Amino acid sequence: MMKRSLKPITAAALCVALYACGQDTEYLHRWDTVTHRDPLRVDMLQLRRPLVEDKFLAPDTGVISVSQDTGFTFDKVDILMVVDNSPSMDVVQRKLAQNLPSLLQYIGTKDWQIAVVTGDPTDSNRPGAPHNCPRALVKKSDMNAEAVFAAAVNVGIGQEVVQRGIRMAARAVSATECNTWMRTDSFLGVIIVSSEDNCKFGPAHTECPGEPGQTADYLVNAMAATGRRMDRGARVYAIISPPGTLGSPQAECASGEGGYPGNEYASAVTLTRGIWGSICDSDYAPTLRKISKDIGDLVGSVKFDQTPILDTVKVTINGRPWAGRVEIVGGQLVFVDRLPQDSNLEVSYRPFKPRSFNLTRAPVQDSIQVRQDNLSLTGPSFNFAPETKTISIAGALKGGELIRVSYIEDIPLLNQFKVGKVLEPELMRCFVNGKEVAKGEFTYKNESGDVEFSQQPPEGAVIRCDI
Repeated sequence: MMKRSLKPITAAALCVALYACGQDTEYLHRWDTVTHRDPLRVDMLQLRRPLVEDKFLAPDTGVISVSQDTGFTFDKVDILMVVDNSPSMDVVQRKLAQNLPSLLQYIGTKDWQIAVVTGDPTDSNRPGAPHNCPRALVKKSDMNAEAVFAAAVNVGIGQEVVQRGIRMAARAVSATECNTWMRTDSFLGVIIVSSEDNCKFGPAHTECPGEPGQTADYLVNAMAATGRRMDRGARVYAIISPPGTLGSPQAECASGEGGYPGNEYASAVTLTRGIWGSICDSDYAPTLRKISKDIGDLVGSVKFDQTPILDTVKVTINGRPWAGRVEIVGGQLVFVDRLPQDSNLEVSYRPFKPRSFNLTRAPVQDSIQVRQDNLSLTGPSFNFAPETKTISIAGALKGGELIRVSYIEDIPLLNQFKVGKVLEPELMRCFVNGKEVAKGEFTYKNESGDVEFSQQPPEGAVIRCDI
């Protein structure tokens, strides 16, 4: 038998067979992404982005103090509404009827009641009682006050209406004529709602020359006779045709509600430092809210310049703590209980402050989590501005509160990885988290020895390429 001799394998041939010697071997082992290498396989890892937590302390906002004399304060509010019943008032009455909540916005905590009369002494749409007395009285204690109010101010309309709003208002508050509904220790507000002026024909007063109630002074004097200090304990308000001249554009509403300029009614408002709004308005809610706020300021309230932290509000009278009931309504501290007259009132509080904080690194936006002390905030409770890396807290913050913001740092994920020299790239196969990547979704770059994926592998993904 002929024997075959074995030729020795040179070192160079061995290197070629194993694809791993000399400079190539050293180059392979310098790749940070390679965790394991054998002649047919390279394992790599997509990077993991770090989780970052920034901590901030909300600065102390300090204490704000407001001091004032109490003067006259009231826990009761009596309102007289004088509602015009002329033919043009049908729409006005309906708009007025739906706005009790607006009128009560700043005085709803008080003990209120609303009496209603018309401006017509000949009004026969009030069975039984004398025409100069309230046709209806709406009270806070009524089971369905809104419905009672709506029915009360829908006074109906007449055809031959005599305009005597000032005279009718004066009668309704007069102790000698009709005042059995008002309380002696209440704030008195008279609200006149009319498309016509008192006595109807403006400055000439041609319908009631020489009669009682011809001018605004008549009503002001009747209100003062109740013992109230005018402009502080009693005021006149109005929703009227804007003052001016007969036939002026401001008095003639496009909707048809306007009529004679309400000059005399506006004069009564001015004399008592009240507020008037236009009867031409499509919605009376803004005017009634202004009236409500004006009364609320007078009957006992303090305006907050900044939003207070509720449990820091302190009230003192003449330097001593006051234990009466208060409520915060529309940026004001409203005194439910009557304050002692002619005393020094002081209200102190710490204000809430909205705050913004700059993050130390750029975050992945959908990874941001914010905690305010021990409370996790939801998305609408904070806002992130990527251009400045700023977190803004939507709600107010107490001084000293700890704000913690955690997030993933926004570092770009890799889409290119070192695999080394590959002799037959067309046979190369790659896998991401065990799932094979389609041929067209990765490319081998011969000059650099990199494999490039068209889509970045997910964070922390295990990548394997068989070469």
